[in-house]
Amino acid sequence: MEKTFLIPIGTQENCEPYVSPVPVTQEFTLLGMKIDNKLENLTGNFDLVISKMLRTVNFWARFGLTLPGRIAITKTFLLSQLNHLGCFLMPQEPQLNRMQEICDRFCQGKLRIAKSRLYLSYEEGGIGLINLKDFLVAQHVLWFKRAGISTRDNWRCELYNLGMGNLYAVNPNKVDEIRHPILQGLSKSFWYFLDKFNRLPGNLQKSFVFNNPLILRNATGPGILDLNFFRAGNCNFYRLSQMSFNDFWDNNGFRSLSDLNTNSNLMLSYANYFNLRSSLLPLNKKKENPNETELWKPKSVDEFLKNL
Repeated sequence: MEKTFLIPIGTQENCEPYVSPVPVTQEFTLLGMKIDNKLENLTGNFDLVISKMLRTVNFWARFGLTLPGRIAITKTFLLSQLNHLGCFLMPQEPQLNRMQEICDRFCQGKLRIAKSRLYLSYEEGGIGLINLKDFLVAQHVLWFKRAGISTRDNWRCELYNLGMGNLYAVNPNKVDEIRHPILQGLSKSFWYFLDKFNRLPGNLQKSFVFNNPLILRNATGPGILDLNFFRAGNCNFYRLSQMSFNDFWDNNGFRSLSDLNTNSNLMLSYANYFNLRSSLLPLNKKKENPNETELWKPKSVDEFLKNL
């Protein structure tokens, strides 16, 4: 019983007289992570991570390591402390900036290195440090890859359901933060990645149109092609979530309403069809005339990535 606690959730009534001698607490620690009963202070765990990173840096700073040695220590001992929670939680921006500063200053030491070179590879003239935000986003995106392989646990199963069978269609703005606090954060990271991935040449044509942050209503906005956009009628949302941009075109141009409903089983209404057509047609024109936008044909992939 000494490790047993009662965590009240919902209505905050005094329940201690009813559960004595079981102690009542507002938070508990699980695998080194403090969890409060309102899930309001999850990112507070990263303050402890920052303290541990500082202690590690102060210990290894006494040995006068070379630049490669300091980088090895950072990747071995500092990143592991962050990744314990960072693989599913994103720190607040001030916390992330502080941890990035700790890693960068320790690695640079007394050397003066341009910030633009810190995260470049050795082949590109950099020193190969890790951008922590990109590192954590990559960890979060892996959950979507795992869910695509198997839905054997709760998080993967919920991600699959939130996208109606298509993980690319998970919209963080439609994920209830109260019910899914972790999944909401994971989906934000996935959208951050997906936005940049779809902007690369040729990727938007192959991307899914449903809940795509780059495909707006009437191609000018506001709003994306989400459930509210297709609410009129009896649309087959599960099938629609599987449709890519190219699936709406054939050799004769934009597919007809009867073709989409008969062969793709979309069950679109006339209103759905014409709203969808007005949103996708301008993007196809931009594809045929790449000078109108940098979305379809940037000068080079490397140049485009540097401007993201």
